[in-house]
Amino acid sequence: MFSGYEVQVNPRRNWTSAAEIFTERDGLLGVLARITSIEELCEAQTEIRDNSNYGYWTALKRNSMGEYQWGHLVTSTVNVSDELLDKTLPNRCYVINKSAMKLLSKDCNSLEGVLLSYTDGGDGRQNFSSSNET
Repeated sequence: MFSGYEVQVNPRRNWTSAAEIFTERDGLLGVLARITSIEELCEAQTEIRDNSNYGYWTALKRNSMGEYQWGHLVTSTVNVSDELLDKTLPNRCYVINKSAMKLLSKDCNSLEGVLLSYTDGGDGRQNFSSSNET
């Protein structure tokens, strides 16, 4: 179950570092956000309206074969609506900002804020909890 978005400005991260974030809040799992529609884009933008015009990483990446994928997994290719994306070259990652009505392509090594989405996590939350025991 989806619960909402959160932005993180500090520290600014490259996409690879951002894609490795797993956090927990109020029993919900937070991971790099998957924005799949204009409606979700608008909803996420309400979380960043009071922040400066930073870019915030999303989970979307275009790989070297020109396919879109969520996170690091090349096997998680997805179809993304052209209305949601600016035109880009392969090997680019996508950010959201408070004013653009599209996901914007950025060099994956640039330092940006992070947009997390929180869900109940299901089995993922259990894996998160057990993998972080000390």
